[in-house]
Amino acid sequence: MVNLTTAKCRIFSLPMKKNLELAAKILIYATFFVPLLVLPSSYIFPFIVPKILWLRSLVTLMIGIYVLLLIINWREYKPKFTVLNLALIGFLLSFVLCGIVTILIVLYRK
Repeated sequence: MVNLTTAKCRIFSLPMKKNLELAAKILIYATFFVPLLVLPSSYIFPFIVPKILWLRSLVTLMIGIYVLLLIINWREYKPKFTVLNLALIGFLLSFVLCGIVTILIVLYRK
């Protein structure tokens, strides 16, 4: 029988954790340079669309790295419940509620 804790430690080593942390920091710093991005010949709206696409891509990569770090060590990287985090959760839940109500209104009118 394989001990899952030992197997987990072998799969996710310390250098991998450090590399993921470094990659997350680099991606965070890269988001500050997104407003400077302009690709005039590639898009219809060169001052808006590339910035949106690059920022969403960077955020998606950061979320993926954060999930991997949570898998490696839940206790160290789990989100802490502060007032700010609870306010953010409430804000996102209000978006979900508005979306559900809007869908129900549209379906009811049909």
